[in-house]
Amino acid sequence: MKQELQKQIKKTHGGFGLVEIIIASALILLIFTGIVKAFSFFVDSGLNNTEYIQSSALLEEGIEAVKIFRDHGWSTNIASLSTTTTYYLVFNENISRFLATTTYMLIDGNFDRNFTIANVYRDASKNISPTGTLDEGARLVTMNVSWSSKGTTLTRTIQAYIFNIFGN
Repeated sequence: MKQELQKQIKKTHGGFGLVEIIIASALILLIFTGIVKAFSFFVDSGLNNTEYIQSSALLEEGIEAVKIFRDHGWSTNIASLSTTTTYYLVFNENISRFLATTTYMLIDGNFDRNFTIANVYRDASKNISPTGTLDEGARLVTMNVSWSSKGTTLTRTIQAYIFNIFGN
C-alpha cells in the first residue's frame, strides 16, 4: 500500500516540474528581452543626443563667428550682406576671421550650417518691431543647423540681434 501511494505521488508530480521549467524559461526570456530593449533604447538615445549637442555647439559657434565678422567691419562685412541670400561660414587661414559664402558646405560630413541676415525696424518708441523705421546699425541673424539622422532631416535654429557697437 505504501509503495502504491508513493507511485501515485510520483505520477501526479512527475509532469509538474516540466510546467515549472517552461514558465520559468518564459519569464527569464521576457526579462532578458526587456533588458535588451532598454539597453538598445539608451544606446540609441545617447547617439541622438550626441548629434543634438553637436548642433547646439555649431549654432553657438556660428553666432559668435558672425559677431567676429561684425567686429572686423560692420559696413563691409554685415551691412553689405543681402537679406535675401542664405550664407555659409567658411573659415580662412586666420581663425579669427571667416568668409560668408553662398557655397554649400557640410561640417563633419553631416551638418549643414547656414545663416540669413534680416533688417531690423523700430517703432516710434525705439522698440524693435516688424515695421517702422529701418535701424541701419542692427541686423537679425538667423542661424540654422540641419543634419540627417535615420533617414530624417533634423533642423535647429537660433536667432540673435547684432548691433554696430564699434561704429565701423
